[in-house]
Amino acid sequence: VLSLREQLGLTEPAAFEVVGELPPAWDPSVLEGDSLVALALADHPQIERLRGVADAAHLRASSARGARWPTIQVGASLSRSIGLQSYQALFNFNPKNRTLSFSMSMDLPLFTGFQTSAQVAAAQLDADNADQALRSGQLALEADVRAGVIDVQNAHEALNLAERASGYSSERLRLARERYAIGAISFANLQILIDRASQEERQLINARYAFAEAVVALEER
Repeated sequence: VLSLREQLGLTEPAAFEVVGELPPAWDPSVLEGDSLVALALADHPQIERLRGVADAAHLRASSARGARWPTIQVGASLSRSIGLQSYQALFNFNPKNRTLSFSMSMDLPLFTGFQTSAQVAAAQLDADNADQALRSGQLALEADVRAGVIDVQNAHEALNLAERASGYSSERLRLARERYAIGAISFANLQILIDRASQEERQLINARYAFAEAVVALEER
Protein backbone atom coordinates (compact mmCIF):
# COMPACT_ATOMS: atom_id res chain seq x y z
CA VAL A 1 0.00 0.00 0.00
CA LEU A 2 2.85 2.36 0.82
CA SER A 3 4.53 1.64 -2.52
CA LEU A 4 1.27 2.29 -4.35
CA ARG A 5 0.79 5.59 -2.54
CA GLU A 6 4.33 6.57 -3.48
CA GLN A 7 3.70 5.74 -7.15
CA LEU A 8 0.48 7.78 -7.17
CA GLY A 9 2.00 10.67 -5.23
CA LEU A 10 -0.58 10.55 -2.44
CA THR A 11 0.46 12.06 0.89
CA GLU A 12 -2.82 11.40 2.68
CA PRO A 13 -3.97 7.91 3.70
CA ALA A 14 -6.21 6.27 1.14
CA ALA A 15 -8.17 3.04 0.97
CA PHE A 16 -7.56 0.75 -2.01
CA GLU A 17 -9.66 -2.14 -3.21
CA VAL A 18 -8.14 -4.85 -5.34
CA VAL A 19 -10.35 -5.72 -8.32
CA GLY A 20 -9.96 -8.22 -11.13
CA GLU A 21 -7.74 -11.24 -11.34
CA LEU A 22 -4.17 -11.89 -12.30
CA PRO A 23 -3.76 -12.43 -16.06
CA PRO A 24 -3.79 -16.10 -17.05
CA ALA A 25 -0.46 -17.81 -17.47
CA TRP A 26 0.69 -18.69 -20.97
CA ASP A 27 3.43 -20.88 -22.34
CA PRO A 28 6.63 -18.79 -22.69
CA SER A 29 8.08 -21.23 -25.21
CA VAL A 30 6.66 -18.93 -27.91
CA LEU A 31 9.16 -16.25 -26.90
CA GLU A 32 12.08 -15.87 -29.29
CA GLY A 33 15.06 -14.20 -27.69
CA ASP A 34 16.62 -13.05 -30.97
CA SER A 35 13.47 -11.31 -32.19
CA LEU A 36 12.89 -9.63 -28.83
CA VAL A 37 16.48 -8.41 -28.74
CA ALA A 38 16.15 -7.04 -32.29
CA LEU A 39 12.93 -5.25 -31.33
CA ALA A 40 14.51 -3.73 -28.22
CA LEU A 41 17.64 -2.59 -30.07
CA ALA A 42 15.50 -0.94 -32.75
CA ASP A 43 12.99 0.92 -30.57
CA HIS A 44 14.31 1.24 -27.02
CA PRO A 45 14.53 4.93 -25.96
CA GLN A 46 17.90 4.46 -24.28
CA ILE A 47 19.43 3.00 -27.45
CA GLU A 48 17.88 5.78 -29.54
CA ARG A 49 19.47 8.35 -27.24
CA LEU A 50 22.90 6.70 -27.43
CA ARG A 51 22.60 6.35 -31.20
CA GLY A 52 21.75 10.06 -31.51
CA VAL A 53 24.73 11.00 -29.35
CA ALA A 54 27.01 8.88 -31.53
CA ASP A 55 25.67 10.40 -34.75
CA ALA A 56 26.17 13.91 -33.41
CA ALA A 57 29.72 13.06 -32.32
CA HIS A 58 30.59 11.77 -35.80
CA LEU A 59 29.22 14.94 -37.37
CA ARG A 60 31.38 17.04 -35.05
CA ALA A 61 34.39 14.92 -35.99
CA SER A 62 33.67 15.47 -39.67
CA SER A 63 33.36 19.19 -39.05
CA ALA A 64 36.70 19.23 -37.23
CA ARG A 65 38.43 17.41 -40.11
CA GLY A 66 36.94 19.94 -42.51
CA ALA A 67 39.02 22.68 -40.87
CA ARG A 68 42.05 21.35 -42.78
CA TRP A 69 40.49 22.15 -46.14
CA PRO A 70 40.65 25.61 -47.73
CA THR A 71 37.60 27.80 -47.46
CA ILE A 72 36.20 29.77 -50.39
CA GLN A 73 33.96 32.77 -49.96
CA VAL A 74 31.95 34.16 -52.86
CA GLY A 75 29.93 37.35 -52.71
CA ALA A 76 27.99 39.64 -55.02
CA SER A 77 26.28 42.98 -54.52
CA LEU A 78 24.09 45.30 -56.55
CA SER A 79 23.70 49.01 -55.78
CA ARG A 80 21.78 51.86 -57.38
CA SER A 81 22.68 55.53 -56.95
CA ILE A 82 22.18 59.05 -58.28
CA GLY A 83 24.00 62.31 -57.65
CA LEU A 84 22.07 65.58 -57.32
CA GLN A 85 22.68 68.90 -55.62
CA SER A 86 21.78 69.43 -52.03
CA TYR A 87 19.19 66.90 -50.74
CA GLN A 88 17.22 66.50 -53.95
CA ALA A 89 18.12 62.81 -54.27
CA LEU A 90 17.03 61.99 -50.73
CA PHE A 91 13.56 60.81 -51.72
CA ASN A 92 14.43 59.41 -55.14
CA PHE A 93 13.61 55.72 -54.81
CA ASN A 94 14.39 54.80 -58.41
CA PRO A 95 17.97 55.99 -59.11
CA LYS A 96 19.30 55.30 -62.55
CA ASN A 97 22.94 54.50 -61.84
CA ARG A 98 23.59 50.80 -61.15
CA THR A 99 26.74 49.15 -59.84
CA LEU A 100 27.29 45.39 -59.78
CA SER A 101 30.24 43.91 -57.90
CA PHE A 102 31.48 40.34 -57.49
CA SER A 103 34.06 39.05 -55.00
CA MET A 104 35.77 35.76 -54.29
CA SER A 105 38.35 34.89 -51.64
CA MET A 106 40.17 31.73 -50.59
CA ASP A 107 41.62 30.94 -47.17
CA LEU A 108 44.22 28.16 -47.02
CA PRO A 109 45.21 27.03 -43.49
CA LEU A 110 48.95 26.35 -43.72
CA PHE A 111 49.95 26.12 -40.05
CA THR A 112 47.77 26.65 -36.98
CA GLY A 113 50.13 25.44 -34.29
CA PHE A 114 48.71 21.92 -34.40
CA GLN A 115 45.41 23.24 -33.09
CA THR A 116 43.49 21.67 -35.94
CA SER A 117 45.13 18.29 -35.34
CA ALA A 118 44.30 18.49 -31.65
CA GLN A 119 40.69 19.41 -32.39
CA VAL A 120 40.38 16.58 -34.91
CA ALA A 121 41.86 14.07 -32.46
CA ALA A 122 39.57 15.22 -29.64
CA ALA A 123 36.50 15.10 -31.85
CA GLN A 124 37.41 11.63 -33.13
CA LEU A 125 37.97 10.46 -29.55
CA ASP A 126 34.49 11.71 -28.61
CA ALA A 127 33.04 9.88 -31.60
CA ASP A 128 34.84 6.64 -30.65
CA ASN A 129 33.66 6.97 -27.05
CA ALA A 130 30.09 7.52 -28.24
CA ASP A 131 30.34 4.40 -30.42
CA GLN A 132 31.59 2.36 -27.47
CA ALA A 133 28.84 3.77 -25.24
CA LEU A 134 26.27 2.73 -27.84
CA ARG A 135 27.84 -0.72 -28.10
CA SER A 136 27.89 -1.07 -24.32
CA GLY A 137 24.25 -0.01 -24.12
CA GLN A 138 23.28 -2.52 -26.80
CA LEU A 139 25.09 -5.35 -25.02
CA ALA A 140 23.55 -4.41 -21.68
CA LEU A 141 20.08 -4.23 -23.19
CA GLU A 142 20.52 -7.58 -24.92
CA ALA A 143 21.60 -9.14 -21.63
CA ASP A 144 18.57 -7.63 -19.86
CA VAL A 145 16.15 -8.87 -22.51
CA ARG A 146 17.58 -12.39 -22.58
CA ALA A 147 17.63 -12.47 -18.77
CA GLY A 148 14.00 -11.34 -18.83
CA VAL A 149 13.08 -14.22 -21.13
CA ILE A 150 14.82 -16.65 -18.78
CA ASP A 151 13.01 -15.11 -15.80
CA VAL A 152 9.65 -15.61 -17.51
CA GLN A 153 10.50 -19.22 -18.34
CA ASN A 154 11.68 -19.88 -14.78
CA ALA A 155 8.58 -18.23 -13.33
CA HIS A 156 6.36 -20.35 -15.58
CA GLU A 157 8.16 -23.51 -14.50
CA ALA A 158 7.81 -22.51 -10.85
CA LEU A 159 4.11 -21.87 -11.45
CA ASN A 160 3.69 -25.34 -12.94
CA LEU A 161 5.42 -26.87 -9.93
CA ALA A 162 3.26 -24.85 -7.55
CA GLU A 163 0.10 -25.93 -9.38
CA ARG A 164 1.10 -29.59 -9.17
CA ALA A 165 2.08 -29.29 -5.53
CA SER A 166 -1.20 -27.56 -4.69
CA GLY A 167 -3.14 -30.22 -6.58
CA TYR A 168 -1.35 -33.04 -4.76
CA SER A 169 -1.89 -31.32 -1.42
CA SER A 170 -5.58 -30.82 -2.12
CA GLU A 171 -5.93 -34.49 -3.07
CA ARG A 172 -4.12 -35.59 0.09
CA LEU A 173 -6.42 -33.38 2.13
CA ARG A 174 -9.49 -34.85 0.47
CA LEU A 175 -8.35 -38.37 1.24
CA ALA A 176 -7.39 -37.39 4.79
CA ARG A 177 -10.88 -36.00 5.42
CA GLU A 178 -12.39 -39.27 4.26
CA ARG A 179 -10.08 -41.18 6.58
CA TYR A 180 -10.86 -38.80 9.42
CA ALA A 181 -14.55 -39.35 8.84
CA ILE A 182 -14.10 -43.07 9.51
CA GLY A 183 -11.71 -42.48 12.39
CA ALA A 184 -8.57 -43.68 10.60
CA ILE A 185 -6.52 -40.57 11.48
CA SER A 186 -6.56 -38.09 14.32
CA PHE A 187 -7.69 -34.48 14.15
CA ALA A 188 -4.09 -33.35 14.76
CA ASN A 189 -2.87 -35.14 11.66
CA LEU A 190 -5.80 -33.72 9.66
CA GLN A 191 -4.94 -30.22 10.85
CA ILE A 192 -1.36 -30.69 9.65
CA LEU A 193 -2.61 -31.56 6.18
CA ILE A 194 -5.00 -28.58 6.22
CA ASP A 195 -2.16 -26.24 7.10
CA ARG A 196 0.03 -27.77 4.38
CA ALA A 197 -2.71 -27.36 1.80
CA SER A 198 -3.17 -23.73 2.81
CA GLN A 199 0.55 -23.14 2.49
CA GLU A 200 0.63 -24.71 -0.97
CA GLU A 201 -2.30 -22.51 -2.02
CA ARG A 202 -0.47 -19.39 -0.86
CA GLN A 203 2.65 -20.48 -2.75
CA LEU A 204 0.51 -20.98 -5.85
CA ILE A 205 -0.81 -17.43 -5.58
CA ASN A 206 2.72 -16.13 -5.14
CA ALA A 207 3.86 -18.11 -8.18
CA ARG A 208 1.06 -16.62 -10.30
CA TYR A 209 2.04 -13.13 -9.21
CA ALA A 210 5.74 -13.84 -9.86
CA PHE A 211 4.93 -14.95 -13.41
CA ALA A 212 2.86 -11.84 -14.11
CA GLU A 213 5.60 -9.68 -12.64
CA ALA A 214 8.25 -11.36 -14.82
CA VAL A 215 6.14 -10.75 -17.93
CA VAL A 216 5.71 -7.07 -17.07
CA ALA A 217 9.45 -6.73 -16.44
CA LEU A 218 10.22 -8.29 -19.83
CA GLU A 219 7.78 -5.95 -21.58
CA GLU A 220 9.43 -2.97 -19.88
CA ARG A 221 12.89 -4.10 -21.02
